[in-house]
Amino acid sequence: MRNVSVMLCAYNSEPFIQEAIDSVLGQTYQDFEFVIVDDGSPDNTLSIIRSYKDSRIKVLSCRHDYIHSLNVGLRNCHGEFIARMDADDRLMPKRLEVQLKFMQKHPDIVACFSWGKTFGEVEESIGHCAREKINNAYFWLMTGNFLMHPTAMLRKSFLREHHIRYKRYPYAEDYKLWTDIARMGGEFYGKISRNSRRSI
Repeated sequence: MRNVSVMLCAYNSEPFIQEAIDSVLGQTYQDFEFVIVDDGSPDNTLSIIRSYKDSRIKVLSCRHDYIHSLNVGLRNCHGEFIARMDADDRLMPKRLEVQLKFMQKHPDIVACFSWGKTFGEVEESIGHCAREKINNAYFWLMTGNFLMHPTAMLRKSFLREHHIRYKRYPYAEDYKLWTDIARMGGEFYGKISRNSRRSI
């Protein structure tokens, strides 16, 4: 079993899915499985995904139902840790290497987040500040969603033990996931904001 599962769920992502996949395959840490779920895309997203012939890639195809597709992805991740990303993002080359080392060193942390950088028309760093363990995470989450979903690395054993999965929380399924983890006593690490297209 590999230590890391990278999970990506894509819907109508033809313009940028190739960049996203290439950024995962180009990681300095290479021993991962890559679970890609196509959420019933009517464009060429699935064809582009299937054009890759890398044995680490597991392609799953669902009818369009984003929350269901996310949970299909979670169920098919077999790594100790799940690294999340979105189809319009790119991973910084050392992201998996750095986060994996941190999670292995800190068994109390359930969810680790990194900084991000937008790219395209506007480029700016997001959450590029000193990061730390977030004490009383459930309390702070009641003030809003300050964590950047596609930078998360999650400890799968905690999700499985507490039966945590994505739920139908319109436009904020990630926020619901974080509050469910925090409610069950999961520890968080990071200070992150949110924005659109990112390198992470």
